[in-house]
Amino acid sequence: MEMEKKTMFLRTATGLVRPWSTWDGYIYNLFAVNPFIIYGATFVNGFGLSPGANMWLALLIVAVTSTFLSYNEAALISTMPRSGGDYVFQSRIVGGKIGYVLTWGLMLVNQPAIFGMLAGWWCATMVLAPFFTIYGALLNSPAMSSSGVWMTTQIGIFTMAVIAAVWSTIINLVGMAWYRRFQKAFFAAAVVSLAIVLVMIPIVGVSDFPAAFSGFATSVFGKDPGAYQLLLKKAYELGFTATAAPPSEAFIVSIPFAIGSMAIAWSAFNAGEIKGAASLRGQVYQVVLASITAAILSFVLYYAIVFTAGDEWYRAASWMYWTHGADYSQIAGPVAPYFGLILGILFYKNAIGLLAVFIAFQAWFWMWYPNVQLAVSRYMLALSFDRVFPASLGAVHPRWRTPHVAILVVFVLALLWSWVFSFPEYFRLAALVSLVGIIGYAGSGLAGALLPWRRKDLFQSSPASKHGPLIILSGLVWVIYSIICAVLYLGDARFFVYDPTAVGMFVATFLSAIVVYFAFSAYRKRQGIDVSRAYREIPVE
Repeated sequence: MEMEKKTMFLRTATGLVRPWSTWDGYIYNLFAVNPFIIYGATFVNGFGLSPGANMWLALLIVAVTSTFLSYNEAALISTMPRSGGDYVFQSRIVGGKIGYVLTWGLMLVNQPAIFGMLAGWWCATMVLAPFFTIYGALLNSPAMSSSGVWMTTQIGIFTMAVIAAVWSTIINLVGMAWYRRFQKAFFAAAVVSLAIVLVMIPIVGVSDFPAAFSGFATSVFGKDPGAYQLLLKKAYELGFTATAAPPSEAFIVSIPFAIGSMAIAWSAFNAGEIKGAASLRGQVYQVVLASITAAILSFVLYYAIVFTAGDEWYRAASWMYWTHGADYSQIAGPVAPYFGLILGILFYKNAIGLLAVFIAFQAWFWMWYPNVQLAVSRYMLALSFDRVFPASLGAVHPRWRTPHVAILVVFVLALLWSWVFSFPEYFRLAALVSLVGIIGYAGSGLAGALLPWRRKDLFQSSPASKHGPLIILSGLVWVIYSIICAVLYLGDARFFVYDPTAVGMFVATFLSAIVVYFAFSAYRKRQGIDVSRAYREIPVE
């Protein structure tokens, strides 16, 4: 007992193993930012915010800033290749208290809320609802079409969130070796099916899309004929305008994309489980290349959407869905105009194309979801290892070599957030959840910019030391962009930031972090442990 009191870390090593390669980390990062699912949904969100915004410029802003972020993270990972990612970077460079508070927000609010909120919402409304309704119409199965509509209800969304959370927990519990096998299989299916879809779009042709959309709305939902044209007409009556918005609106529209692009260095969380993680060259392949790939895919997917549906119509449909949902549903039905619906309707009569789209959405979604849980569990492991979180959350299963207790805790958190976000009235909380993420990841940008000064010992022994100015610049670019995003968030009513419940949640998040940090510090001090000492050392993996 006395020996335990004098031990700075929870144990001499985390107990994790290194079954992953650089290639596994690249796939993991690409799945994390997931341009097919995240950007495919965010195009709709962006035009809901500003229908006249320059989407190409918004995507370019995110592509440039996220590439700087990816290099910043690559340098930090190669310097401190340990499980815990941003928590380790921020606590060892910026400061223990700051790192703890920022991590608390990411660990308990931002990432679990996204884990819970988006799983059910995306799986039900974007991945399954369009295809159930489409296949129901093709197979003349009203029950299947009805199940697709059911996916858009509160209970449907929550049910899919629970199913996705159970799947994710199983994948994370069985160990990283099995995780990489599943990931590779799903990635192969995702790439092949996406390639087939992109090749077939010009072959099938898009001139029949208006008629196909109208026919779908009529045959599946019993809507009036000519839904494509009626939707555009109604949008203009409700105030929609296709007039180009000022370039500043591209920054507004870029924020939802940026929230997704923050995940580009997701492998930082389990860097201690990846072979060769201390290599800067390897991290550039793993993180920066994934960022560039995601950026290219985002441009390709946006082109595919506007090429298929028409730029003016897609802007109108997206804006109408978010701002006048009842009117959209009355004309076109309850299924949102996400990428899945657009492509599904395009291939409505083409069995190969429709199957390829369906497989693509399944593959890109079902291996995106587990990586959020993996990341949060490594946060908990790292905090526990530093003795500023319950020791049980640092437990590693002797057979699976995974932090099984932390994984199960994240599962419970996901269910709680899923239930909250199944109710539309709580959706406004998403704005502050996102702001917590922006602030949290700005801390890592600051850590990169300060690394050469705050931790000269680490920096000089790191392979990143040869590129000091680039590391500083990369960190500063992301910090500046994060500040711009935060200011826009706080100053624009479209983000619902000043909803009283959301503000209360935001304040409670960081106040609770401060209280818990000092409570753990006092508790450990009575045991003879100075937790501040841990932040001067790098834990053994």
